[in-house]
Order: sequence, then structure tokens, then C-alpha cells
Amino acid sequence: MNLIDIILSYGGSVNYVNTALDNYVGWDEDTYTLTFKSPTGKTLTIDLPLESLAEDIDYDPETKEIIIYKHDGTEIRISIYDLVDVYTGYEGDQITTEIIDEDDSLKIKATINPGSITEDELAESLLNIIDEKLSIVDFNASLQIGTF
Repeated sequence: MNLIDIILSYGGSVNYVNTALDNYVGWDEDTYTLTFKSPTGKTLTIDLPLESLAEDIDYDPETKEIIIYKHDGTEIRISIYDLVDVYTGYEGDQITTEIIDEDDSLKIKATINPGSITEDELAESLLNIIDEKLSIVDFNASLQIGTF
């Protein structure tokens, strides 16, 4: 049974309940506090920390920040750079990477540097094809020299 039911069970009216609530419970929407007053004059004030909660959230594309607006009028700014890894290009002995803007979308492009691939980097199947071609060339060369 709640307080209102108890008051009504002792013959109190709805008007009495409303009057009691108006006289003994107060809400301050500027400070977000509830104040309870007893019939003897004692008070209990509860400060609800609503001013520290977010009222609105936005994004600032110029500064690349998420903005949280609080009830008390202050704001919190969070840089998205702290949330995202930034990729840059790289120039190695065998490969060069770069970031390109293609159709309003950033992409990573990798290019094999000319002359940088050695036999160690080639697949076994490709090496076998090269060996077969070299064998044919050697055979044709031996026919022309007459060493066959």
C-alpha cells in the first residue's frame, strides 16, 4: 500500500492528497532539487544530478569533434582523432603505399616498386613456368649453334 492509498483509507480525499503534495513536496526545475517538508517543519532536500547529464549531442565537422551539451549549459568536446587510427603512406624497398581520395572516399593504394621483386618473392608455380621457358630457349639456342 502506498502513501496515497493510506491517506485515502483514513478518509482523506483526493483534494487532501493534492494539497498535501503541493504543501509538502517541492520541485525546483532550475536546480533539479526535490524538497520534502514534514508537517512539523523539517525538510529533506534531494539534489538530483540532472545538470550533469547530456541534453543534446552534436558533431562539428570543422573541428572534427563530438559535442555533448549538458543541462547546466556547459559542453564537453571529444576529438574524433582520439577514436580513429590515421593511416599515412609508406615507402619501402619493395612496396609504396599512399592514401588517395577517390570519389570522396579515402582509400589505401599499394604499388610494387619496379625492379624490387626477386626470385625469393615469386610463387613456386611461377618459377616452374619460368624454368620451362628457359629450358625451351636453351634448347632452341643449342639447335642454332649446332650442339645438339
